[in-house]
Amino acid sequence: MNKTKLKLLTLKLLYYFLNIIMIGLPKIVNLLIKQINKLQAKIKTAGDLLDDGIINDSFV
Repeated sequence: MNKTKLKLLTLKLLYYFLNIIMIGLPKIVNLLIKQINKLQAKIKTAGDLLDDGIINDSFV
């Protein structure tokens, strides 16, 4: 295999690798944001219940 073919192959692999990163990274970030939002909703709900005095007795 000569150097030109090797360079082209390397560039193709790099291109595919970058494509995978550019497609996969936003999906991973999106999933993380969804999980954080779910946790924030759970924390807010628990805080609201505490404020209402509904679950105060369970911590005494």
